[in-house]
Amino acid sequence: MKTTSHIAWSLGVAALMQITAVAASPPQHVFALHRPQVPEPSVDAATLQAHHTASDNTSSSTKWERIESIPALPNQQLRIKQPKLCDTNLTQYSGYLDTDKDHHFFFWFFEARNVSKNKDAPVILWMNGGPGCSSSLGALMEHGPCRVDKGGKTMSLHRYGWNDQAHIIFIDQPLNVGFSYGKRVFDSYTAGEDVYNFLQLFYHAFPEYSNGDLHIFSESYGGHFVPATAKAIQEKNTEYSEKQRLGLLSPAEGQKRVLPLTSIGIGNGITDPLIQYKSYSTIACNSTYEPVLTKDQCDYIDEL
Repeated sequence: MKTTSHIAWSLGVAALMQITAVAASPPQHVFALHRPQVPEPSVDAATLQAHHTASDNTSSSTKWERIESIPALPNQQLRIKQPKLCDTNLTQYSGYLDTDKDHHFFFWFFEARNVSKNKDAPVILWMNGGPGCSSSLGALMEHGPCRVDKGGKTMSLHRYGWNDQAHIIFIDQPLNVGFSYGKRVFDSYTAGEDVYNFLQLFYHAFPEYSNGDLHIFSESYGGHFVPATAKAIQEKNTEYSEKQRLGLLSPAEGQKRVLPLTSIGIGNGITDPLIQYKSYSTIACNSTYEPVLTKDQCDYIDEL
């Protein structure tokens, strides 16, 4: 697995650099303790709530267009709808991964534009950081197909959306972030396994998207999420391949697949504060442009 950044640039990472503009606006993190918290109603926020509210009965198939499951993942399912929000000319899917551990992960998928010319387009799985930041922020204010206009009541197409070149999945994780809900997960590896199971069900439901590479990207606290998710996927892939080599796969397990994870990317990530914080004074006091702190402040930091 490569951990290079050039793929992110080729997919329009310039859009990610606009995060600084988002940081200047009011706080955008979306938190939820037991049920999702939705934005103050506006034209599109109300539509979003109608499409994605988690109050839907998870056992009722009448409220969902499709419910997908496979014997290899008993007691887990994928609930699916086709929303018409943002770019209505674009194929979209949204819904939940439900597990027997009372985990319910919300996802929102956008197909690549001009998909007829991108039959092997890669799939990007995007997770915002925080911790506690909904990936709807990434979808609607960073690199999704649309941007929320000033005033928050309308949207316009985003010319630098990553889905120009790739299919992209925005997922709300960890649990109780954004529209995801359920019992809390207290370790990153378990959360990574849930994402692995989600991707298995997603590719089962939509095999037409399985020809391209898989890339997992995030930012900020995603420096914790992405490595844990990639580790879970790599270990599960290795286990599957070894069983396949030895002829030990059961018929049910044969419905799984090796996930085509090709790269991971983390923008401005936090991974190990004790190491990273030691570089703060270097960046603040010896910037290529100009220092942002005074000499006295820099000397004080160096003495800590």
